[in-house]
Amino acid sequence: MPGKSKRRTPVKVSDLRMDELLRPIGDIKSLHVILTLRCNYRCAFCFQPNFRDDLPEHIWREKLTPLYPGLENVVLHGGEPTLVPAFREFCELINGRNDRVRFSLFTNGYKFDGYWAALMAGRGRFVNFSLNACTPETYARVNRRDHYHAVLDNVRRFRALAGDVAVDFSFVITAENLHEVPGFLRLAADHGVDRVRYFFDLDLLPPDRDEIRRTLDATAEIRRELPDLEVWGLEVFEGRVFGTPVASRHLESHGCRRTFDNLYVGVNGDASFCNFLGWSPIGNLNDSSLEEIWNSPGALAQRRAQDRGEWEFCTNAYCGPTEEHPVIGARRDTAARTADDRVLVPVEALLSRPDDR
Repeated sequence: MPGKSKRRTPVKVSDLRMDELLRPIGDIKSLHVILTLRCNYRCAFCFQPNFRDDLPEHIWREKLTPLYPGLENVVLHGGEPTLVPAFREFCELINGRNDRVRFSLFTNGYKFDGYWAALMAGRGRFVNFSLNACTPETYARVNRRDHYHAVLDNVRRFRALAGDVAVDFSFVITAENLHEVPGFLRLAADHGVDRVRYFFDLDLLPPDRDEIRRTLDATAEIRRELPDLEVWGLEVFEGRVFGTPVASRHLESHGCRRTFDNLYVGVNGDASFCNFLGWSPIGNLNDSSLEEIWNSPGALAQRRAQDRGEWEFCTNAYCGPTEEHPVIGARRDTAARTADDRVLVPVEALLSRPDDR
């Protein structure tokens, strides 16, 4: 009909040709960065190889700067971001070129005050406080620091001024804190938390499966009492422990498009599409330009696989069709490995909120 615009037929992802898989760096909307491994905690489950490495300064001061004006989300990982002045400089560098970007932060929360509370209250998307316990005693055993009450004081102060910034609590399940999995939900609800995330290390799963079953049943009861509290990770944990399929909606890979708009930069300069793909970087920013990395042969292979819905690269503890592969001891259950190739699941450098993809 005259004057009526034609309805555009969307292109199916699976129809993309190789030339369409080549993407401009302007497509990168979410940037995840580890500027340092320095940390003031020594958590029992920590996967870091050391506590001293820093990302070379020229990478975030020069190599990544073409991205800054167009970014929508910047996610800060460590180490502990609140300890290191470079993280503040990094945020201010981006702020000076982009007044719309939102920041997200993974932190143990002990030094989360002053600058960080103000930045996240004004420009934040979410703050994830890694607590891993709901009592001071277990907190001290698991995190190897006695800062439980100080961290919760920081959470309460931030919650009062956070506005629409999401506050998350995270909990890495180990044998030492398994008994506090249910109570952690009540702690989160008492502090006005938006989401609780449960993570785990496949090499450090609690050995008593009966105890795990009882714990999950008790946690399910509390979840029913707290319908407004978002909870992530328990369905995945249960599937991994008991070898049962996990519904797609519970997996990080559900609806994921990170190969098209997400860049994750490790402390050694390795670039990948997400932390789970750190085992297969698409390049290194010490050696190559951002443009070369974003459309490198490795990047195109991973982008094409995701485009086709194939799981060659994205099969790990939190992603992929879980009913089709074993998970305990699987080769791709991780994005981080130590020198002896022990299978580890990254816990705090791992995830973005689903709407950050």
